[in-house]
Amino acid sequence: MADSQIRIFLQPMQLLEWEHDPAPNALEDPTPDRLLKFLCALGLPNDVADFRARYREVSKKDQQLLLFPLEPKLVENLFDPLRQAKTSYLLGNYLSAIVLCGMVAEKVAILIHATNTPDESTRGEFERTGQARRVNILKERNLIPNTSAQAFGIVRAARRKYLHYWTSTRDDNMAKEAVQVYEATVQLVMNTLRTGFTNGKLTLARPIVEYLSQQGEFRPEQPD
Repeated sequence: MADSQIRIFLQPMQLLEWEHDPAPNALEDPTPDRLLKFLCALGLPNDVADFRARYREVSKKDQQLLLFPLEPKLVENLFDPLRQAKTSYLLGNYLSAIVLCGMVAEKVAILIHATNTPDESTRGEFERTGQARRVNILKERNLIPNTSAQAFGIVRAARRKYLHYWTSTRDDNMAKEAVQVYEATVQLVMNTLRTGFTNGKLTLARPIVEYLSQQGEFRPEQPD
């Protein structure tokens, strides 16, 4: 059989400077540029102009999400993973962005149900239900608007496509789909929180206000 050639990535899983047995004459730490290259998707352009372009593309979708309550469970389950989805997009890890958005969408569904359902056993049963059924329950109870139902569908379809089928995860279409999924997830969060301002004061959806009150997150208003 004749010899053949293929292209390879050499040691794509290692930062040689930080290995237990570093390469001879290696620096103690990788340079910032080398570390950034390691964090990015394999083969993805990673100069400042590329990062700027990716940031502007995805950041167009969250301009109205200006604030969120610093309640630990909300941060852990919604806002931190949503922000990680955005940074994953910057790094070209579009699959990670979609997966994280899928996680946020599931947590949003659980939050909506929990804040509108006093019975604890019913809440536990809902959490054990598949996401498609969860969304149907929320629709049947009129707990979500049509925009949220559509957003749930966008996120779920992309997650299923890329996690359950052997398909390309490195084409331009996936990058565009990751942006669409991120936008849909931001919409879900905004529809759930319904943040706004009235007479200079922050307003939130009533179920979220009650949830935050139960968590002891409200403080007495300080006098001027």
